[in-house]
Amino acid sequence: MHIGVFYRLGGGRGKQINNLGLPHDTIVRQRERNVTVKPGKIPGTLLVEWDLVDHAHSYEARYARLPITEATVYTTVTTPKHSIVLEGLIQGQQYAIQIAGVNSDPHRAWSIEITSFVM
Repeated sequence: MHIGVFYRLGGGRGKQINNLGLPHDTIVRQRERNVTVKPGKIPGTLLVEWDLVDHAHSYEARYARLPITEATVYTTVTTPKHSIVLEGLIQGQQYAIQIAGVNSDPHRAWSIEITSFVM
């Protein structure tokens, strides 16, 4: 089974200080975190896994069906783990997925965007 995976870089926040007293670029560097996407155990699901992010107390996964346009609205889910099963996806469709560590800073350093077809 082949899953198409493509990467797109997001923007950063510069040298502002966040609520943890760390420069935002410290958090931004955390965006390179080995996000992997595999077919889930049941049709219409994807298993998304990533490395732990320093200073994160939970994680947000956001996803949307491709193509991404200015009108696209992402679905966002929160988890305390460093993996999640995205459910209720449309088989044969391609989705864009990003992960961010969550802490007291309201800004998110989203991972590189991964796209995957749903089986």
